[in-house]
Amino acid sequence: PLGGVKNMRVSDPTMTSLKVNWDPADGAVRLYKVFFVPAAGGREEMEQVPAGTTNIILRNLLSDTPYTVSVLPVYPAREGRRQSENGKTLPLSGVGNMQVIDPSITTLTVSWSPADGNVQGYKVIYSPVDGGPEIVEQVSESTTKTVLEKLLPDTRYTITVVPVYAEGDGPSLSDIGKTKPLGFARNLQVTDPTTSSLNVRWDAAEGTVREYIVTWVPVAGGEREVEMQVSEQQKQRNTEPLGGVKNLQVSDPTTNSLRVRWEPAEGDVRQYQIIYVPTGGGAESMTPVSGMSTNTVLRDLKPDTDYKVTLVPIYADMEGKRDSENGKTKALGGVKSLQVSDPTTSSLKVRWEPAEGNVRQYRIFYVPSSGGAEDMEQVTGGTTNTFLKNLLSDTPYTVTVVPVYPEGEGIRQSDDGKTLPRTPPRNIQVYNPTANSLNVRWEAASGQVQQYKVAYRSLTGSRAPESVLVPGGVTNAFLDNLIPDTPYSVNVSALYADGEGSPIRGNGKTLPRGGPRNMRVYDATTSTLTIGWDHAEGPVRQYKIFYAPLTGDPITEFVSYSVFSIGVADVDFVELQEIGSKPSDRHVFVVDDFDAFDTIRENLITFICETATSSCPLIYLNGFTSPGFRMLEAFNLTEKMYGSVPGVSMEPGSFNSYTAYRLHKDAFLHQQTT
Repeated sequence: PLGGVKNMRVSDPTMTSLKVNWDPADGAVRLYKVFFVPAAGGREEMEQVPAGTTNIILRNLLSDTPYTVSVLPVYPAREGRRQSENGKTLPLSGVGNMQVIDPSITTLTVSWSPADGNVQGYKVIYSPVDGGPEIVEQVSESTTKTVLEKLLPDTRYTITVVPVYAEGDGPSLSDIGKTKPLGFARNLQVTDPTTSSLNVRWDAAEGTVREYIVTWVPVAGGEREVEMQVSEQQKQRNTEPLGGVKNLQVSDPTTNSLRVRWEPAEGDVRQYQIIYVPTGGGAESMTPVSGMSTNTVLRDLKPDTDYKVTLVPIYADMEGKRDSENGKTKALGGVKSLQVSDPTTSSLKVRWEPAEGNVRQYRIFYVPSSGGAEDMEQVTGGTTNTFLKNLLSDTPYTVTVVPVYPEGEGIRQSDDGKTLPRTPPRNIQVYNPTANSLNVRWEAASGQVQQYKVAYRSLTGSRAPESVLVPGGVTNAFLDNLIPDTPYSVNVSALYADGEGSPIRGNGKTLPRGGPRNMRVYDATTSTLTIGWDHAEGPVRQYKIFYAPLTGDPITEFVSYSVFSIGVADVDFVELQEIGSKPSDRHVFVVDDFDAFDTIRENLITFICETATSSCPLIYLNGFTSPGFRMLEAFNLTEKMYGSVPGVSMEPGSFNSYTAYRLHKDAFLHQQTT
């Protein structure tokens, strides 16, 4: 069965990502599919990575959420086994070390340490502890200190700071601060008396004073008098009309946000209300900001949509003039500079520059340009290239890359590429012939070769063609059990996942069978002679010995023997099969080391004893060794010898591959017995 990955780990959590690592699965893996889904349930999503990759970062996940992650190897024919592991993202971070400092009669200063992660801004929310309107200010992601203005004097405020992420608001952190009470005039002086006047001066009270009330009365008693003294600040303020903002701008569009900027309205603005609505119709939304703000970002907008943005300054007792401006969010984008390059016989490389915005992933579609089934791969939003594998050779492809946003798919961009044609094996060589074997070697074919098929047949006779298969990484083969002294045609072709490539052809010829060499006759006695010789080449099964006195009839004997071959550790098994007698399962043994001979002792002794005690010599017939006699050879009925036997003729037999001999009335066959 096809296996799975090993040692899978889910690690390095952030608020929106998890890292997945694994050790590769065994076998010819085509790619890995990585599935991930919230453990509590939800939509399962999938990413794909090439076979050479053993890690991936899953992005744009939900914060503070357990996930089940599975890795599945995909093989050319089918999928392997899923391996799963759990992981959990971190919760969204809040600000730290919040402080409310530097109170005045109408202001409080708030500071904090920044929140972790990709913060897009902060909300500062404040309202009187004892009840009153809640005001929300938005500040940039780089801001960690702001001044809240136009507050009520001598009032306790609850102040909350909330980090804003693309996924939503993070945890809030609150503190309480109190403004100072209304101030008083200091350093009062009465100077420069005349008969009817006194000059009164004082140091101004803290804060924005509307007016001072000056009262005086004679010390000895009398009527009390009052005079209202308007402050210089109020004099200036009373001359300012209630107006609108200046230079309103709607700018910096993204697919889901717009930035609004303005120059402040004149007068004592308590806050601004920003009202925005799609110009084509839809629900109206509103967000308030502090009267000291001069910009804000409108978020969670629809892509590719025109908006009307209206800004209203709010004073203590009325609204100011409304000003409006239009803006448009960007459409969901497409990738740029898409290129299909680096072709091989079965792959293409695809690269691109990233699309704008919060891309969750890219989908890569590819299909033969002439038509066919469309395939698709997915990669993470941070990826800008991938390899398309297991393609058809010499084929034009149309490749399309689509960015996927939380809101949907972006713009499709396409480019064409073409795989290289396959080249067959080259430079075939048939070498090292023996009487019954040939060696073949070649240079590798192009592409992802799974196996090579080596087909061979004799160029004479009617023997059926045969073939052997070798792995795609091997470029040689050994052909045995061939006919001696016979020319052979050898074809080598590469086998791919989608079929067989073109063959390359070579020729070779086996050697004729050689006879024994260096024959010796020695150690003569009155009734025996000893004969010795050097072995003939090849897997000799028997030797036939003819001998005769110088006068009289010749005598024929057969000498049979069996060869047992034993290999130790890392040996060439094919070579052991050539040395040992047939069948190999009785005559060829392999052990791990010399200490392991005990493991084959019983079988080896049994086979040797069976051979030695056989009542007949062993002969090799149709792939097996068995006791028996070659009766036709014993009576000289062979193509070379039958002519010397009286009363015998040769003719075709019932089976095309065998020769028959007809015995006539005058035939005389004889064989000496012992």
